[in-house]
Amino acid sequence: MLSLLNKGVAARALSAAAVPTASRIVVPVFAAAAVPRVRRLAPIARSFTASARVRFPTTAASKGGAGAKPKKTTGTAKKSTKKPAAKKKKPAAKKKPAAKKKKALTPEQKEKKQLAQLRKMALPKAPKGKPANAWTVFLSENVTSGSGVALTDKVKDVAARFKSLPEHEKTRLTERAQENAEANKQALQEWIKSYPVEAVYMANLARRRLARKLEKKRPTILRDDRLPKPAPSAYSLFIKSRHEQVAAASPTDAFRQLAQQWKALSESERQQFKDAASADLQRTREATEDLRAKGKAYWTAKGL
Repeated sequence: MLSLLNKGVAARALSAAAVPTASRIVVPVFAAAAVPRVRRLAPIARSFTASARVRFPTTAASKGGAGAKPKKTTGTAKKSTKKPAAKKKKPAAKKKPAAKKKKALTPEQKEKKQLAQLRKMALPKAPKGKPANAWTVFLSENVTSGSGVALTDKVKDVAARFKSLPEHEKTRLTERAQENAEANKQALQEWIKSYPVEAVYMANLARRRLARKLEKKRPTILRDDRLPKPAPSAYSLFIKSRHEQVAAASPTDAFRQLAQQWKALSESERQQFKDAASADLQRTREATEDLRAKGKAYWTAKGL
């Protein structure tokens, strides 16, 4: 009876060995210790246990699906390992050397600097004119350099010949001088117009200041029709309005009569001329202030 039982167990163990490992289940053998055959079959029918996941993989996978509890995650999500691209550092700006402190100018140095600025603002490089009178025309035609004679001796000789010139020669020299004077005037106006009007205005101011500082009697003023004209007085407006109505033998007599008429006017009659003069004065002041501001900006841009 016992041998039949052992044979059945061995047959089951052999059939289980033919099944794949993932799905076979081996039933442990309960053999009696006294039977020697059980010991020989022990290596073939060696018993082992398999987990439910190995024995039933489909069922274990389904259990871990909908019914499985979600795994706990750590409190903070892992940060991405990729670091943002580092920004390119701008090259450090070179430090400017510290400006040297300017030394304080002495009064003499300040005066010298101011005179240099005024000379530049005065526009001194005007075009040189041609000889504009008969004597200078004759002198330029007859004085030459390189003859080995002193200049003073040459001038004395030319002056003696000029005094003895005939009338037709003097007339020719006079006409030539007049042509030169007209050409000089035109060249000067073209040179003046090459500058903006504010520069011409500032040049006249600089020339007047230089004349006061250097104690000159009369500065040379640049004439430009673009500059604002001085505002007329009330009396000048009256003379202008009545000048054609006066019949006189001479200009002096005409002005004498107009002066008497002005004195005979009442205060209300004079007021209209005063009001017109005040309006002209206001317009002239506004135009002058505008030119002064533009002139300062012009020379500031030039570095003065």
